[in-house]
This record gives sequence, C-alpha cells and structure tokens, in this order.
Amino acid sequence: MTKKPLIAVLMGSKSDEPGVQKCFQILKEFSIPFTCTEELTKCYEVINRKNLELDALHFVWCDGGCKSGVHRFTDLPPLTKEIVDQALINTTRLFVWYDNNEFTKLHNEKKLKWFKMWTGYHLKRFLLNLRWRLCQLDHRLSDKYKEST
Repeated sequence: MTKKPLIAVLMGSKSDEPGVQKCFQILKEFSIPFTCTEELTKCYEVINRKNLELDALHFVWCDGGCKSGVHRFTDLPPLTKEIVDQALINTTRLFVWYDNNEFTKLHNEKKLKWFKMWTGYHLKRFLLNLRWRLCQLDHRLSDKYKEST
C-alpha cells in the first residue's frame, strides 16, 4: 500500500530538479512520502494556451497606444475592416441570443414588460450605431469636398 504524500516539493520548472536532488535524497532516506510538481511550467503553459486562444479571437489587448494591440502572441495577419465588421455582427448576434434566451425563461406576464424594455434598449443601440455611421459618412464627404476645392 502506497502512503499518501506528506510533502509537496514545488519547482519552477524541470530545470530546477538538480537543485532539489539533495532534498529528495533526505526525504527518501527518512522514508517520508513526497510528490514533486513543476507548478510554474504548468501555469506558463496554461497562460500561453489561453493567450493563443485570445489572439485567435482577435482579442484587443490595448486601445491603440501600443504597437501590438491585437495578435500579441501570434503572427496572425493584421486586422482588416472585414474582420472588425464580422466581430460587430457576431457581437450583435451574441446580444440577441442572450436576450432571446433570457426571454424564454420569463413567465408570460413578465414577457410584455421585458419586450418593452428590450425594444427601447435595442432602438437606442441602433440609433447610436446609425449616428456613428452618419458621422463617418459626413467625415468622408467633407474630406472629398476639401480635396475637390
């Protein structure tokens, strides 16, 4: 029957093992059960995997003040307007999916109240988006006007 470890030896990585060999020998000499793990290596692997996943999702690490605001950990091509437009479409779909999911959970008497709130919220969001698009169009038209004069 194997004894449960009484002591855990935590190393930063496998390369630390030669430095703790004396500790292992002493524990074995006194028949003290122990376990050994490379915790930092495991943490770095998990963090690296998560960062690569975030890069694949085009996660924005900063708002433009740094050189690599997106794709910080991979060599993915730079963001294009098409990718940003698709992200906006997907984000809108995410909001709608969530709202619809919440709506199906409600009882009938609450659905009318929720629907009024939902339409007001989405109408406000739609108008803000429309205003932003019109501002962009206005800037483009004014730039073309300046070029022609």
